Amino acid sequence: YFGARYGIKIHALSGILPESEPTATDLKNLIDFIKQNQIKVIFAEELVDPKLAQTLADETGTQIMTLSPLEGLTKAESGKSYLDKMNDNLNSIKIALECA
Repeated sequence: YFGARYGIKIHALSGILPESEPTATDLKNLIDFIKQNQIKVIFAEELVDPKLAQTLADETGTQIMTLSPLEGLTKAESGKSYLDKMNDNLNSIKIALECA
């Protein structure tokens, strides 16, 4: 919904389920897209294994930033509110879009 509302194109590393894996062709197409469009940041969910995002970052020289799906808090985040997490996400997006 966020991408549609603000005109941001979103390319998922996996399918609807975080456990799903892209095919080798999907991965190659995504790597080519990242390089052709000079993408600088890949977002990964904080509660999902970052292995795939790290592979893409290694192949393309991009930075990985974390977005929270707001499904839970880590132990280090106890005491944070929903709004705190939304602000963290917003700050990450601002940095990635070079707005900060």
